[in-house]
Amino acid sequence: MPALPAWATLLPALAMLVFVLLPPANHDAAVILDVAQRWLLGEALYRDVVDVNPPLIFVLNLLPAAIAKWTPIPVIPAFKICLLGLCWLSIRLMRRLRTGMAEGPAEAATLDAVLPLLLFAGGYDFGQREQMMTLTALPYLILAARRLDGPPVAGRLAWGTAVLAAIGFALKPHFLAVPLAIEALLLARAWMQGVPARRAALRDPVPWIMAAVWAVYLASIPVFFSDYVTIVLGVFGDAYLAYAAPSMRVLLSEPRFGTALLLMVIAVWLAAGPGSGALARCFTLAAVGAAGSAIVQQKGWSYHILPIELFALGAIAITGARLLDRMIWLRPEMSQRVGLAAAMAVLVHMSAVGAAPWPQLGFGSQPEDRMGAFLQRELGAPGARVLVLATSIWPIHPGLQYAGARSTLRTVDLWPLRVAYTRGCPEGAFGRNVPRYRDDRWMEPSERFVWRSVGTDLLVDPPDAILVALRPDIPSCGNSRFDLLAYFRRNPDFAAGFSHYAPVARYIGFELYRRIP
Repeated sequence: MPALPAWATLLPALAMLVFVLLPPANHDAAVILDVAQRWLLGEALYRDVVDVNPPLIFVLNLLPAAIAKWTPIPVIPAFKICLLGLCWLSIRLMRRLRTGMAEGPAEAATLDAVLPLLLFAGGYDFGQREQMMTLTALPYLILAARRLDGPPVAGRLAWGTAVLAAIGFALKPHFLAVPLAIEALLLARAWMQGVPARRAALRDPVPWIMAAVWAVYLASIPVFFSDYVTIVLGVFGDAYLAYAAPSMRVLLSEPRFGTALLLMVIAVWLAAGPGSGALARCFTLAAVGAAGSAIVQQKGWSYHILPIELFALGAIAITGARLLDRMIWLRPEMSQRVGLAAAMAVLVHMSAVGAAPWPQLGFGSQPEDRMGAFLQRELGAPGARVLVLATSIWPIHPGLQYAGARSTLRTVDLWPLRVAYTRGCPEGAFGRNVPRYRDDRWMEPSERFVWRSVGTDLLVDPPDAILVALRPDIPSCGNSRFDLLAYFRRNPDFAAGFSHYAPVARYIGFELYRRIP
């Protein structure tokens, strides 16, 4: 049987690369881009534009925002170009870190095929923080394997890998479960090997470099982003905890999460056997840490599950290839086929869970997919400012980005209202003579912030258009549904500002108002 050319094993990765470059862009990634653009244009982060995410993700998104501002490249293509640059850096680091490692023919071919595929296998979630963390974690896992079994890594390469990984893990505090699991393995291994190994482990610069990056970042938040402490944590902290209240029942009812846990269990079982190797064990521990992160968040969203899948699939592929290398009947020319088969298995799984290519191939078939075209048609030239009154970000985002428009709402959506009226009625309203909507005096801080800022901003700095969700995701109070315009028109500033707008179009449950010249 003739050997496959080396490039053939890259076909699954190249296929995924094509799909992640196609629309749609991930809606959460689009919102973060919108915040970064507004920050770059002079709005104060966490005051004029408020989101609960810590600042690092917005700092990183300043680069594609700047590219879109100062070049003809739109913001979403600029964002994907930056992500491809991060993928290229990860590939370079992984290739350098693999140099000198003992790899059998099947293992080497599998790593050549699977590692690039893992960079793009997120599909629709390409650009999510979990996917970005995975990009930065892959070189770190190879570094950890070399710290376990050798050979030693040169200082600059190890330090650069550690810094990149520390930045990725700092995107969310939950992500720290991954390096904690890896470093615990390294420390336990050293502790069992005696005093010299313990001393060497404590002198290892990698964990100290990562800890230093996290400490500097944490210390910088109150210094450079004081509004995060006073406004996000002070005004919105309690409301967000209620909004994001975890539910283990929701998590366990998500089939994709159960499948990911099964993959993780298989990876653990294989890694516990003889001959699995240090790299497979590191991938397995990363999957366990990612599972811990997903369990803490307890939402079962696709991007929370994604790192479990990618790390577990990587671990299974590596262990399987190592087992095949130990079989005497496996001829060297068959190794490329082993790598291609492993990559195809990863590709089939990620396709089955809907990461790609189905969202990309089906894009445009549903009315929600054409929100960008609707906004572009109604708003005209790029650069329009739109006040979006909606309780969810999809399908507004990435529709706004495709239309070249940007939001003026201080919060990314009206999620504080969902918290304030989570049961539909204000306390005591149902069945009693109590107003449908709270008076300003009885609002929680987060609702009052939204109530006042929407009215003031509309009056002082009116946008080009207002987009209103006709049926917001807020329960009804008896027979009375929540009407966003009726809610905000009680605010004199909003009522005065809104009088200068007229309805121009409706589309899939949204009504668009344009400012009257």
